[in-house]
Amino acid sequence: MTFGYPASVMEHVRSGKLRMLAVGSAQRLALIPDVPTVAESGVPGYYSDTWTGIVAPAGTPGPIVAKLNEAVNYALEQNRAQLAALGYIVLGGTPDTMRQRIQHEMATITPLVARVMKTKQGAH
Repeated sequence: MTFGYPASVMEHVRSGKLRMLAVGSAQRLALIPDVPTVAESGVPGYYSDTWTGIVAPAGTPGPIVAKLNEAVNYALEQNRAQLAALGYIVLGGTPDTMRQRIQHEMATITPLVARVMKTKQGAH
């Protein structure tokens, strides 16, 4: 069993060497629409996705952040079809969208990490 990017396993899925059981994203992927999500497969509310974002150092002037954001969104839009063909969901967005995503991830992951650490400490 593995969790991986669709792009990294599709060759093996197509050849029959691997069978894709589910995707961890909140919705099915256009690349593999017949593969259900984990939530659809019996774990309601489950989703786990890997994302990539671009950040700038704190204090970067707003006009520079805006220019970088514009360039990144442009590049994503120019390559949307190629990225989708590899199984990626292209979102793009604003600096505020990214800030909210990071805050959400921190709020979700921090308690999980704390629980794991507590469990590990109790095991010693």
